[in-house]
Amino acid sequence: IRVFIVSSVEALPIARAVENAFEHDNFHVVLWPNDVFRIANYPIEDLERELEVADFAVAIAQPDDLVNVRKRKRPAPRDNVIFELGFFMGRLGRTRAILMEPKGEDVKLPTDLKGVTTISYKHASGSGLSVAMSPACNKLRDHINLLGPYNG
Repeated sequence: IRVFIVSSVEALPIARAVENAFEHDNFHVVLWPNDVFRIANYPIEDLERELEVADFAVAIAQPDDLVNVRKRKRPAPRDNVIFELGFFMGRLGRTRAILMEPKGEDVKLPTDLKGVTTISYKHASGSGLSVAMSPACNKLRDHINLLGPYNG
C-alpha cells in the first residue's frame, strides 16, 4: 500500500512523524520532498506520476498562512496542500484522500470541505511530536488497513 503525504515545508516534521509511525506497517510512505519532484519536470507532471501509483494521499493542513476572509484574518494551510488534496481526491475518491488538521485550531478550509470528517492531530514540537501524533496515526492506520490497496 503506497501512501503519499502532502504538506507544507513547515509541516514536514508532522509528515515525518506520520512516516515514522508506519515504520513497521506494510505501507510504502512517500513524502513529497523525497524524490517526487524531478529536475526539469513540471511539478504537476510529477504529481500526476505519483497519482498513478498512490493508494492513499494524506494532506496535512497546518495554519501556515494568514488569509483575509470577509474582513477577518484567519489561519489557513498553504494553497498547494488544498490543491493537491483535491487533485488526489479526484482520482482516489474522498475515502482515500484524507485531510489531517490540527486539533483545536480554527484553520480556514474551503467551504466544499465542510462536513468532511478529518483526522485531527495534536501539534507538539521536538521529542514530544511522535507521542502527540500517535492517536492520529493509529486512526489513519486503521482506515488504510480497512480499505486496503486501491483497485480503481
